[in-house]
Amino acid sequence: MESKIEQRVEKIISQQKEVMKEEKKLILEKYKRYEEKINSQKQKLKEAHDIIKQQRHITNEQKGESFQQTLHKLISSEKNLDNLKAMYH
Repeated sequence: MESKIEQRVEKIISQQKEVMKEEKKLILEKYKRYEEKINSQKQKLKEAHDIIKQQRHITNEQKGESFQQTLHKLISSEKNLDNLKAMYH
């Protein structure tokens, strides 16, 4: 009788060990996915930080060119508008 009880206890313990192994495996997989997401976000943050650094180091000459281009476009647009007004009247 005692042998049957011991066998049953051993069987239950064995089953519980298997369940725990599966749970451990699932937890480790979930942890690995979270770790991959965190690493991905860290990489994106680093890239964004690098872009911000590059934008801060734009030379005054480059800023001036951009301003000059914008000014040229504005003047051209005003001339085109004046021409359209003249044609309309």
